[in-house]
Amino acid sequence: MPLLSSLVLPDAAAAEAAVAALQHIAPPVLSVEALLERDLEALEAQIDLPRGALAAFRKAVAHHYAPLRNASTLQDEEVLTPTGCAAIDALLGGGFRGGDVAEVVGPTCSGKTQLLLATACRASERGRNVAWVDAGSSSFSPARARSMKGRLDLIRVCFAEDAWAMLRSLDDAGRFLKPGDVCVVDAPSRVLTPNLGGDRNPQGHQLLALATRALQTLARQGVCVLVANSTARGLSDGMDDEGAFFDESWKAALGPVWSTCASLRLALAAPRDGVCRCALAKAPDGSRGEAAFRVCAEGVADVEPCDV
Repeated sequence: MPLLSSLVLPDAAAAEAAVAALQHIAPPVLSVEALLERDLEALEAQIDLPRGALAAFRKAVAHHYAPLRNASTLQDEEVLTPTGCAAIDALLGGGFRGGDVAEVVGPTCSGKTQLLLATACRASERGRNVAWVDAGSSSFSPARARSMKGRLDLIRVCFAEDAWAMLRSLDDAGRFLKPGDVCVVDAPSRVLTPNLGGDRNPQGHQLLALATRALQTLARQGVCVLVANSTARGLSDGMDDEGAFFDESWKAALGPVWSTCASLRLALAAPRDGVCRCALAKAPDGSRGEAAFRVCAEGVADVEPCDV
């Protein structure tokens, strides 16, 4: 991989500023490979560049200098998995993407499971396989999936009662899911949090790292990986406080080690008068935005003008 300092990009001034900023962080980001592997949100927190500048630079680098791949492995079109709600799909650029780990985070009753179940059912309608890993939440409902016209013959469900069972389920999912298929992990914090205990319990952080690696491995295989995460009270450093989008004091559970797992994060707020709100808190291209939706028997739907 070439060094960032040797690249020739259309916007030379912006590229020079980005390269200089990346050279002065710890550890420095010097090569194309290092830039593409590092978490975008974490890098943005370390450098002094205008919002979106680093995302634009990385996109340009990936376009011009990404490694060559065998053409037989490429898709003719980007694989998207829509949610069934036009407002949310527009916010996501058409739906959740294959090859991404997407995290949906929000308080209880904010619609996380309903949104992911609707997405899984839309995927099964299109003939895609779905692995649903129910991590200690007992949230999967065959009746609800049928009402959303999901194909139960294409949805495999595992009830993982502890962290090790969840890891085994993810390993099993990697054996049968293909590019474009979907893997949903509902509420991993339920089985991971009991293992955490600060620096005095290194095994807990090892489990977090193993879970992160398992999810990202599935994504690298072209699978659309969707994770529902709960919340923790209070604010941290202002960088990862998803509740701030709704003027609330909460953030995603499991801490900073987990926060780099997902390349996309959708924050949901508790509904008000039947209307749910969501905000794009993290995206590979640095985009942001908000949308409103409602929960219904068929999954998730757009908000009618009279509901607003």
